[in-house]
Amino acid sequence: GSGPGDGIAAKQPVSLEAGAKGQYNPHYAALAKQLVDAKLGDSILRLGWEFNRGWYTWRASGHEKAVAAYFAQIVKTMRAVPGAEKLQFCWNPAQAWLQFPAENAYPGDAYVDYIGLDLYDQCWAKDTYPFPKNATPEEILARQKKVWQQELLNSNHGLKFWCDFAAQHKKPFCLPEWGLCNRSDTHGGMDNPYFIEQMH
Repeated sequence: GSGPGDGIAAKQPVSLEAGAKGQYNPHYAALAKQLVDAKLGDSILRLGWEFNRGWYTWRASGHEKAVAAYFAQIVKTMRAVPGAEKLQFCWNPAQAWLQFPAENAYPGDAYVDYIGLDLYDQCWAKDTYPFPKNATPEEILARQKKVWQQELLNSNHGLKFWCDFAAQHKKPFCLPEWGLCNRSDTHGGMDNPYFIEQMH
């Protein structure tokens, strides 16, 4: 894709592969220095979140190895800046609508401090969301429970999968983004105390 609109790199093509080769490392070294100068050298950074979905420029489908190598380049570069040795990094796929198995873009334990997952109460599976017209509270709750059990918790690359993945890699698991969903396409669970209880 095209690069920044102005500055020294204006309009220069950019790519994940270039990042994997370290071509953008000076930018990350500068960022680390700015964090240190601002007394934020112990921050947790979430690089390229939701890379396994399709709407971000850094989407990784077809570039899994490059994304993993790019992540490692960033971590090595930033931690090498004096005072930034305590920076921590969260590797953060999204649940659902997987374009590829996100673990194929894992950069390695040396470069990851936290494994995170973004999880929202939304679903496109049959007989879940949207709710039928005039659904009773009991019917709504039954669908919300189905979404939790079959889609969010136990599905392929659902919450349980990622908790287990984090444990296997001896990394703390975290939820950088999560919440209820009131979607314009009606595929959200709306006001859902059951979801909140289960997340707790």
